[in-house]
Amino acid sequence: MENTLPQSINKIEPEKSTDTIEPLSINDFTTFFNKINAEFIKAMNKVDEIVLKNNVSDADIKYLKELNICFQVCKLDYLAYESYGFGIHKTLLQATLSDSYNRSLILFNDKYDETWKDKVNEYKIKFIQIGFETEFLLDFIIKLKNNLDILSEYYQVHVIREIFIPLDEYFDISRVSDIAEKEPDLLKRKQIYVTSIVDVDLLCIHNEIEPRNEKLHQTFIQKCRAIIDLLDFQIENTPVTTSDHNIENSVDESIKSKDFTTKRQVLALHYLLNEVGSKTGSVDRTVQARFIEFMTGKNYTSIYKALSDPLKGLDNTKNISTIEDMEYVRNQFDKLGLENITNKIKGDMNI
Repeated sequence: MENTLPQSINKIEPEKSTDTIEPLSINDFTTFFNKINAEFIKAMNKVDEIVLKNNVSDADIKYLKELNICFQVCKLDYLAYESYGFGIHKTLLQATLSDSYNRSLILFNDKYDETWKDKVNEYKIKFIQIGFETEFLLDFIIKLKNNLDILSEYYQVHVIREIFIPLDEYFDISRVSDIAEKEPDLLKRKQIYVTSIVDVDLLCIHNEIEPRNEKLHQTFIQKCRAIIDLLDFQIENTPVTTSDHNIENSVDESIKSKDFTTKRQVLALHYLLNEVGSKTGSVDRTVQARFIEFMTGKNYTSIYKALSDPLKGLDNTKNISTIEDMEYVRNQFDKLGLENITNKIKGDMNI
């Protein structure tokens, strides 16, 4: 369609929102995009209403001015991927943004950009013909189109995956490092790099990439794996310190008891979890460690390492420390009258 508007009007370019915010939990992520979805639906419905009635009122202008139609990019906290798998991101977007995405296709008649430009030009003509608050409406429809462009691209990349993606930014190791270095816990930091490898691999599986980008992809994977190897080495060789938050047998300040060590708490919850659920042994160690961290408030890394072999050292009769830990835990369950657990501990101790 030929452009029939003055050049000065066509140059209007309302500001796009390119802001990003910190990764959100599933609940906050859902709330965030539900609000965006609702605002865009209201805006598109009002535009169609104005065009249909061929009239604009003061109330219509006030309504449009109160809408927030700046699309923002939001990331999901990596803990959500850890708990629910990598498909959770796509599922959440489908649940929150599909209405506004599908509604935009109706508003502009198509999903391709050239058609959108033609349709926007038709709206511009209609608003000029109406002749009320023309400049505001021209700015509004351009801003709406620009931000729906961003929403549409985001939705297609992460849900439909039908368009070409500039992959260079995904293969920038500094993007991941900037996030990872803010995480003091080494295991959590490692998980960020693991998640990034999977994310990038999935992106490449769903999108045909050029040879140049394939090389960048392989380089990115190699760097992530090299960092993961270094983190593994650091985790295995980090010496135990006297810090309350980092020592395997640390003392909780709120309890002030040298008997309540991390190792004993892990042992107790290990037996307790196995008692209440026969399938506990098949639960990922990361999930178990998170639960024990929640219950005890102790350091996650120490818990995770202790769970690798809760009964470590028990086969050595000279390991007095382990025997004392087992005796202490057994006595706690004995006081509670939990005979099944007490007997299991006795069996493990061969007494």
